[in-house]
Amino acid sequence: MAKTPVSSAVDDIVTEGEDLTHKLGRQADDIIASAKDGADRTVSSVRQAVREDVGHVRDKAVEHAEEAIDSIRDAPIKSVLYAAGIGVIIGLLLSR
Repeated sequence: MAKTPVSSAVDDIVTEGEDLTHKLGRQADDIIASAKDGADRTVSSVRQAVREDVGHVRDKAVEHAEEAIDSIRDAPIKSVLYAAGIGVIIGLLLSR
């Protein structure tokens, strides 16, 4: 009985439709390799985006705080009555 040579490389075996699989695998490897190269840029851009978002949130918080201060200065008695009413409601809920 004659022995046929067996190839140890899996890539040597080609079946129908496998070309697309290999092509997708190579493209995935290329994407991963390029992602490793650009990882430092991505991290810095994410940090920059987070800093910008924190800045926007800080600006909005300051804006809302200033509006609240202006509202309290415009109607201090009304503000104190609302605060007392909310305090009473919270007290009743917590006492249960």
